[in-house]
Amino acid sequence: MAFKFELLSSDEDNLGSFESAVPNWQPGDTVIAAGNVHYRVVSVIPLERISEFVDEPLNGVLEIEPL
Repeated sequence: MAFKFELLSSDEDNLGSFESAVPNWQPGDTVIAAGNVHYRVVSVIPLERISEFVDEPLNGVLEIEPL
């Protein structure tokens, strides 16, 4: 099963979405997004805090920074 996360930069720019078999990301983890681009997770916003603002199935938002 895939878990879907939105990716946001620290400037709150939307960098697209990311699907993973891993449901529980933590700050410091490395995410490899489309195009083989590597990012470090800065913070995680769980679904419970954003569910009222999204229309599609989503597991959370990852704030990321490039490596």
